Amino acid sequence: MPKIISPNLIRTPLTLATVCTLIVAAPLSLQVSASDIEEIQVTATRGASNTGDVVNAVSVVDAERLEELQPGLITDALQGAPGVFVQQTTPGQGTAIVRGLKGSEILHLVDGMRLNNALFRNAPNQYLALVDPWIVGRSEVVRGPLSSLYGSDAMGGVVQLFSARPKFDGNAWTTEGRVRLSYDSANLGKTVNASIAGGHDSLSTGASISYQAFDDVRTADRRIQSPTAFDARAASAFVSMVDKADREWDFSVQYLEQDHTPRYDELVPGFGQTEPASEVFLFSPNSRLFVHGVHRSGGYSAWLDKLEVHVGFQQMTDGRRTRDLGSDRLRVEDNKSDLFGFTVQGNAAQMGRHHISYGVDIYYDEVSSERLQTTVSTGEVAAIGARFPDGSTMRNLDAYLHDSVDLNDRVLLDIGLRLSNAEVELTATDTGPAATVSNTDVSGSLGVRYAFSDTWSGIANLARGFRAPNIFDLGTLGERPGNRFNVSNTSLGPETVVTAEMGVRFNSDRTSIEAVLWGSDYQDKIVSIFTGGVNANGRDIVQSQNASSVSLTGAEIAAKFLVTEAHSLNLTVNYTRGETEEEGSVTQPSDRIPPLNGRAAWRYTKSNWWFTSEVMFAAEQNRLNSRDVRDPRINPLGTPAWGSLNLGFGISPSDRWTVVTRFENMLDRQYRRHGSGVDAPGRSVRVSVEGRF
Repeated sequence: MPKIISPNLIRTPLTLATVCTLIVAAPLSLQVSASDIEEIQVTATRGASNTGDVVNAVSVVDAERLEELQPGLITDALQGAPGVFVQQTTPGQGTAIVRGLKGSEILHLVDGMRLNNALFRNAPNQYLALVDPWIVGRSEVVRGPLSSLYGSDAMGGVVQLFSARPKFDGNAWTTEGRVRLSYDSANLGKTVNASIAGGHDSLSTGASISYQAFDDVRTADRRIQSPTAFDARAASAFVSMVDKADREWDFSVQYLEQDHTPRYDELVPGFGQTEPASEVFLFSPNSRLFVHGVHRSGGYSAWLDKLEVHVGFQQMTDGRRTRDLGSDRLRVEDNKSDLFGFTVQGNAAQMGRHHISYGVDIYYDEVSSERLQTTVSTGEVAAIGARFPDGSTMRNLDAYLHDSVDLNDRVLLDIGLRLSNAEVELTATDTGPAATVSNTDVSGSLGVRYAFSDTWSGIANLARGFRAPNIFDLGTLGERPGNRFNVSNTSLGPETVVTAEMGVRFNSDRTSIEAVLWGSDYQDKIVSIFTGGVNANGRDIVQSQNASSVSLTGAEIAAKFLVTEAHSLNLTVNYTRGETEEEGSVTQPSDRIPPLNGRAAWRYTKSNWWFTSEVMFAAEQNRLNSRDVRDPRINPLGTPAWGSLNLGFGISPSDRWTVVTRFENMLDRQYRRHGSGVDAPGRSVRVSVEGRF
């Protein structure tokens, strides 16, 4: 049996035995008063519902948690959430792994629109970090396939970020502004954010700007990880209107850019390496522009009691500057995705026991890609083969129907069905002709929630998800990390997953507990396969193929306890196990599977100040895939267990000022999250000051 929990983990300030005792005892010992624990989500149903009333497993990161963390990247706020593990290849980036899946296997949304585009890879990527954390008001993670509601990519779950919106009451115009300054000793990080908003009960508008500058990361042994410095600039604005008939319009724009973000694991020797793979590797620039409009209205008919329309445009820039170690060739890439989206959802008025919603989602993505190569010694510049076929497009056209049926006072039945079509048009390149790849799929879900009592309930779900191959899968060309050279494959088909889960919940005014067991059967997974050939530069030729099947199982525990009006406890424990089989190979552990991990926290809250103490932890992960063993980011002997003690303190001495101080890794332990390319910061302090006017 592999060693799941090391002695070092058991010695963390809050042991798992204590945690289990709390879970069992808390529902019996806590006093019930006014409703104190209540979370509203919208992602699992595409409409506002109490998290305890939906059939899906949902994790919510609320404004209180965001205030505690003051995250430099929005992905930092997801670590420790039920069912979520965060991997970080290099500073400035982060990837949420949900139930063992990542990248394009997870659907990412911002304010209801897709962040996923045709360039998303089914591996850790940088794109979620291109959302300004200072404008996010909350995030939600639905664990498990949700393709029946959202279509392609929602295999392991859905991660959605919601922009914060100030609310104004009354007819008189009110203006408010804020300035936030933050300093982080772990990387000498400095953040400035300024925002202003104004409005009344029918109109509001606002704008925000942010600037972040981070130096190299300091680890527990005071070693400086260089180069890991980066900076970012962001801006956003919005206008929201409501008329006398309660019709709503919301228009917003968001922009974030990272100029020169180094890929640390390519620039320093990793595990199994005596020298780095690259002399230059910069994401330069990486940016995201998002323009979004929403309309909500209702009362048209019994079948169209509510209407919601989204129109959006997202331009994602993935620029790169790379140079292999010892090479005289510098490559400069310019890759862009222009994604247009249009979604319409209708909700019928309640018809007996039925709550019906339906809609259409349309997305169109056009990719531009070019690559120039400079001979450093001579300055000669030449165009070479681009990473993707320039001018290629991807179109998604989906229609769905969803019904929540109250069979009786105890049983809620949830049924979803979606018809999806994804079509990719690849342009001709020097190495291959133009091609059209079209995939049509029907996905569905069936869930039930059974109320045993006013506080106890059970959930069970069976869902099928799918992922259509995108332009990254079908058309990636050229050099890739790990001494590989990728050739395209236009014969790929969609990936599919079937997931079954069952769980139990306890919800009272002061206690919320959810425990879920789940299993997934993932078929036709697209993986990079060695073809056996070598190109002229000595790189192994690889190609994406539907050549793998994966079996995933796991368990999730999430609990919140309000012990008194001032004291609260939070607990998260996640466990995932994966087995994979590729054509012509034996079964082995799946790659990048997170170890047992979680979070245990205590919070004390008074009228104008609060204090938190938390332990983030992960067990050893020595169940490695052959890809993990070859990955210079991962110790081939396994990633050691770790525990980090963090403290936080916030105070508002007046209505105009708030100061938040967070102490991280108080025991100054050296550790690395499994699959990450950088070690975690050592003992550090983050101070944020907010002034309101």
